[in-house]
Amino acid sequence: MCRLSGHNPGELSGCHNDVKAMQKYIMEHHGFKKKNIQILMDDGVNKEPTKANILKAFKKIVADSEAGDSVFCHFSGHGGQVKDKDGDEGK
Repeated sequence: MCRLSGHNPGELSGCHNDVKAMQKYIMEHHGFKKKNIQILMDDGVNKEPTKANILKAFKKIVADSEAGDSVFCHFSGHGGQVKDKDGDEGK
């Protein structure tokens, strides 16, 4: 998961690259299949890493996982607060 606001002076500009590198690593070295990898990233291509999408992704992991499966969760970014201007993030 990766979230960049594009307007934060302290943003980590490399976190999109971190996510892509980690995806490549787990596919090449641990046998993960691309079809089984869910990326949440504010790049205009993947699903946005909103609270709702993050919770939905975790619920999907739980629902889809079976005994013997390997599950890997990765976060690239940093903490901070952004005002919820449209009210789409519940408390």
